[in-house]
Amino acid sequence: MKAFLSSRNGSDKPQNRKSPFPFSFLHLFSAAPCYELELLVYKAGFTPMEALLAATANGAKALGLADTLGTVEVGKTADLVVLSANPLEDIQNVRRISVVFKNGKRVKPLSD
Repeated sequence: MKAFLSSRNGSDKPQNRKSPFPFSFLHLFSAAPCYELELLVYKAGFTPMEALLAATANGAKALGLADTLGTVEVGKTADLVVLSANPLEDIQNVRRISVVFKNGKRVKPLSD
């Protein structure tokens, strides 16, 4: 079924550009999106890369925002999460957030 459907997570989250964590991967400060990614890998059989795409590029595409969000490219909104460990090696590493950038500006991490 994955061959015919584009999977995405977090697409039920409302788009709010005023929020410090407006879209998909940037709202990982709450536990639910991390858990969703883990479920995609551990229960639904996704690879970590497929789960990450569901949270980023596919989510932006589903919401009609792929021209501005969802991938790191020149000209797109600079919303970015930097992790301290590789989520492709272990999807639980999405919880290891080092720094967040929103609209190109560093957002203070929770641990600071």
